[in-house]
Amino acid sequence: MSKRLVNPALLGPWCLVILISLIWQISVPAFAQVQTQSALSAKNVLVLYSEDKAHPAHELTDRGIRSAFRSNKLFEVQLYNEYLDLSRFSGPGHTRAVTDYIGRKYAGLKIDAIITIYPAALDMLLGKARAGFRGVPIVACEITWIQAENLERSPSRGLTTGVVLGDNTAGIMDSAFRMRPGTKRVALVAGTSRNDVAGESIFRKGLEPYAAKIDLIDLTKLPMQETLARVGSLPPDTIVLYSAIFTDGAGQSFVPREALALISQAANAPVFGLYDSYMGYGIVGGRLVSFEQQGREAATLALRIMGGESPASIPFGGEQAYVDLYDWRQLRRWNLSVDALPKGSIVINRKFTLWDFRYYIIGAVAFFLAETALIVFLIVQRRRKKVAEEELMQKTKELDQFFNVSLDLKCIVNTDAYFLRLNPAWERTLGYTLEELMAKRFLEFVHPDDLGRTREAVSTLASQQKVASFENRYRCKDGTYRWLEWSSASDGKLIYAAARDVTERKQAGQALRESEERLRDITFSMGDWVWEVDENGVYTYSSQKGFDLLGQPREEVIGKTPFDFMPPDEAKRVAAIFSEIAANKAPIKDLENWNIRGNGESICLLTNGVPMVDEEGNLKGYRGVDKDITERKRAEAEVARARAELLRVERSLRLSELTASLAHELNQPLAAILSNAQAALRFLKSDKPDLKEFQEIMQDIISDDQRAGNVIRSLRSMMKREEREKRPTILNDVLNDVIQIFRSEAIFRNVRIETELDGSLPPVLGDKGQLQQVVLNIIMNGAEAMSRNPPGQRKLILRTQRKHHSIWVTGRDFGPGIDKENLERVFQPFFTTKGTGLGMGLAICSSIIKDHGGRIWAENNPDGGATLFIELPIDERGK
Repeated sequence: MSKRLVNPALLGPWCLVILISLIWQISVPAFAQVQTQSALSAKNVLVLYSEDKAHPAHELTDRGIRSAFRSNKLFEVQLYNEYLDLSRFSGPGHTRAVTDYIGRKYAGLKIDAIITIYPAALDMLLGKARAGFRGVPIVACEITWIQAENLERSPSRGLTTGVVLGDNTAGIMDSAFRMRPGTKRVALVAGTSRNDVAGESIFRKGLEPYAAKIDLIDLTKLPMQETLARVGSLPPDTIVLYSAIFTDGAGQSFVPREALALISQAANAPVFGLYDSYMGYGIVGGRLVSFEQQGREAATLALRIMGGESPASIPFGGEQAYVDLYDWRQLRRWNLSVDALPKGSIVINRKFTLWDFRYYIIGAVAFFLAETALIVFLIVQRRRKKVAEEELMQKTKELDQFFNVSLDLKCIVNTDAYFLRLNPAWERTLGYTLEELMAKRFLEFVHPDDLGRTREAVSTLASQQKVASFENRYRCKDGTYRWLEWSSASDGKLIYAAARDVTERKQAGQALRESEERLRDITFSMGDWVWEVDENGVYTYSSQKGFDLLGQPREEVIGKTPFDFMPPDEAKRVAAIFSEIAANKAPIKDLENWNIRGNGESICLLTNGVPMVDEEGNLKGYRGVDKDITERKRAEAEVARARAELLRVERSLRLSELTASLAHELNQPLAAILSNAQAALRFLKSDKPDLKEFQEIMQDIISDDQRAGNVIRSLRSMMKREEREKRPTILNDVLNDVIQIFRSEAIFRNVRIETELDGSLPPVLGDKGQLQQVVLNIIMNGAEAMSRNPPGQRKLILRTQRKHHSIWVTGRDFGPGIDKENLERVFQPFFTTKGTGLGMGLAICSSIIKDHGGRIWAENNPDGGATLFIELPIDERGK
């Protein structure tokens, strides 16, 4: 450009160019193309500004950063700005507070890059704030060359690069000498803050080559009032170089360009500065540092780093961040010639006359006339273009939606084996980010064993042929591999492909094969019979063990039912049970059944099975296992016979101990019967027999006979050898029968038996003879335990009561009790604390009670003696 903003002479040609451009864009819709952008990867960038948000240079820098990020085609950048205000608040307390605040604020966010503005922000980040952002790359913007040289030798260089705030003092001085050739003195103005000193050092270093030509007037670090007084009384051959004043010598804070405005107004010499943010506030201009360009260069470096470049490989730069910019008002104020400005300089604040705009007016009229002539044609073409664009945008949007929401992995690659576009399913499946996948050739992710086949597939696609149902393995970020099934097609040098993750399907297939092989091995080697029947109970599968157990070949088993190998009665019984189970689709649990082998032998099997149900809930059959329990059943029968004999022998031994008492118990009613019969004869022989007295005698004979009969009947029920089925039994009747048998023995032993019986007890399901045996054992053990007590202290209390769904029977004695360590052992076979006996009584009692579904235990009483507890379930069948 010229020294003006726009040369009016060029306005007409420019208008024609613009007109032609607009006509081309509007009237040729058939050649317009709507390009779709690939989904950009999101990145988070933190920008740390040293000063407060109102700082003008920061505003320009932010504009440059945002402009660069908006125009990039690689990432969707989310900016986070923090203004540290380190000049106004420079103490360590503020630094700690800001460091803690930023660390906490961004603790949960992944920061991909940090841009620091001015040296103070960088120093804070490399200091205490670094702990919260370890490993995050840094772009240091607007730092000095000294700071950059220090960073080159620092361990932080591996993660740091930056844009240097260039030293353009020479350019400023050249402009000043060109516009004011008689300049002999330079007044240097700067404040006391760290940023002020940094700018001052730039000027001082830049003025070193001019030391022989000029005199330096040092106006740095002065209070503002003194500075204003000094710049207003400078010699006539002087220029002012203004660095910055954040803080003056009196400690007062300023916005640098507002301080510049005060100094420019008071100065009697032109003021020059280094930065474009000072334009319009009193500097003449020159080749100025552009903060906006600085921001763009910093953002460009951040994009390179986020794209994969190492910060250590990027040199510090910033030499191009300049702009030739001048203020028309300051040129006129100091009577400086515009012709002395460098070619291409930009002049602001220039005042124009109407004549200066004549070419604009001519061009506008020409443009208006041309536009009027084409208006009808343009409207038609515009409408057509709009409709076409809307249709294309809608289709593109729909395709993008399908591309992004697909669960399958979709991609566009080139024949050089690089990904060009990927959908989000890749990140979910492999764990890499899209940037990591696109940074390498996709062959680098393929399993080594699949590389050859994959290259062949790519070659096939490069020859414009399709590849379908192709499988290979891709490496995940955690080092594992996933199986992908591909369907691909090509168009020129582009390959369009979709893949489905079939890892689980492959693993399931492998697991199924292994499971089937394992099942074959197990069923072949196991000792049980594995089988399967259909919904009609017909065998559809049998392991070899089944043929061996039945003694039949395969063809005699498969196709038949289990009932074909059972005796008729057993088949009928088992078929009824199986029908009920199948109707409820319930599992088969421990179903015992007898079968006939091929040689005529009987075999007992224990059957367990589970139903096979289809998706609609229909029964398709059963699958299960049969175990041969023939020997166990025979052993159980032998044990049952031995147990029954043991119970009978134990009862006999107990009753043998009561022989004398039982004889006495029978002699009493027999003697009474004889005596009453003799008395009856005497009454009959008398002349006038008393019939009422005779009736009483006969009633006594009947009572004594019933008493003797009850004793005999109770003895017979206890002594019966044959097994009887369990029947509803009232436990109070069992206790009364035993008490009656033991009554004479109780008299002989001086034992008093008291009862507390609940008269409303429901029945229990049991064998009355076996239950009598248990009660007799309790009474006799209690009597023996009190044998050393004085006669008056031999008392046995029998009690019955109902508790919830069971009946409790307790027998309490007042003997010495049971040793604590023997409370559990007394129910073990052959354990006894008496000098005589085998120790089988309570063990047999425990066996009987458990067989009746109950439990028995003993406890010592707090006031002496012991209590035996029996708990039996109530017979619920009668309810």
